Amino acid sequence: MTQLYLKLNESVWGSGDYTDSNTYALTGTIYSDPSFDTAFNLTGFTLRIKMYSQPDETTMIDESASIVSAGAGTWRFKPSQNILSTKGLYTVVIEASQSGTLVQTINRQELMIR
Repeated sequence: MTQLYLKLNESVWGSGDYTDSNTYALTGTIYSDPSFDTAFNLTGFTLRIKMYSQPDETTMIDESASIVSAGAGTWRFKPSQNILSTKGLYTVVIEASQSGTLVQTINRQELMIR
């Protein structure tokens, strides 16, 4: 069974921030090992970003994410207006699917919306 590990590039996001610019987005890398040494090749996969509020684990976001570089395992999510508007601490997970197979990152990554 494939195990995926997520590393976010951001740990804090401004409440309600959004833009059409590709340079302003939540970004990260998916790895195939817990030490973050080997990027997971995302070729042929589609991605979803899921965010859960803490501590109750209520789903806040379940949206498509874009692959930036499949070979490097990198992705991007550009929130639209009011998507990330509720302040708090959230757990972030990425789901990767390909041909009927769904794999979710297994480590805990947190994002503070302030």
